Amino acid sequence: MIRTLRVVYRLIIFPTATIGTVLLTIVYKLFRVNEKRLSHVILSWARNMRFLMNVKVDVEGNVPDMAAVIVSNHRSYLDVIMIPCNNTFAFVAKASVKKWPLIGQGATNVSTIWVDRDDPDSRKNTRLAIMDRLKDGKSIIIFPEGTTNVGPEVLPFKPGMFHAAAGKNIPVIPVALEYQKPGMAWVGDDTFLAHFFREFHTKTIRVKVKFGTAMTSDDGEELRNKAHEWITRETARMRTEWDDEREAKN
Repeated sequence: MIRTLRVVYRLIIFPTATIGTVLLTIVYKLFRVNEKRLSHVILSWARNMRFLMNVKVDVEGNVPDMAAVIVSNHRSYLDVIMIPCNNTFAFVAKASVKKWPLIGQGATNVSTIWVDRDDPDSRKNTRLAIMDRLKDGKSIIIFPEGTTNVGPEVLPFKPGMFHAAAGKNIPVIPVALEYQKPGMAWVGDDTFLAHFFREFHTKTIRVKVKFGTAMTSDDGEELRNKAHEWITRETARMRTEWDDEREAKN
């Protein structure tokens, strides 16, 4: 019974807090509130969501306080609340999300960059938009696998972002994240509600997040490979740590 109530509570909190935040970004946009304040709205939403849903994040490494391209592996729809940031930022997301009611509008209001990977013009415009955001002092948060993946392996990274950063002295900061429960990954044909009810009965949702050191290179492929190798190594380590912890308790 308690487990069911916990899921229902989280199912109410998750969309309610998200919709409230989206509406706030719309109001801020109407009154031309600056980008820094808008970023703080999203950071506050992420912190509140972690608190209300009892998410515990173990953070390793230094959270960047400079404009950088932050690249992470992608497990779940919760990933966006797991990556802390010390400065203004923008996400890169699939263009299809822009059509979601309210969510799309709210994401647009906080300078989300929309990309249609099937459209060469969209990919080019995305790279230009990323450069503009970086020049304005914003960090870019991107999940270069392009889709969620249960792991423990990391899917190949899309190359565009790494080639855009190469040779321009733009730091790329790799981030590895791994949930205690592999089932937190939302993949395949699983529906949101089915996944939510199956996974969110756990009292505490735990995740490890590690920031690597900034990487630069004149070669986009080298940059992509270095980031992919680092994230692959760190997620594998985290998975082993989670599995060892579970076995120790049994």
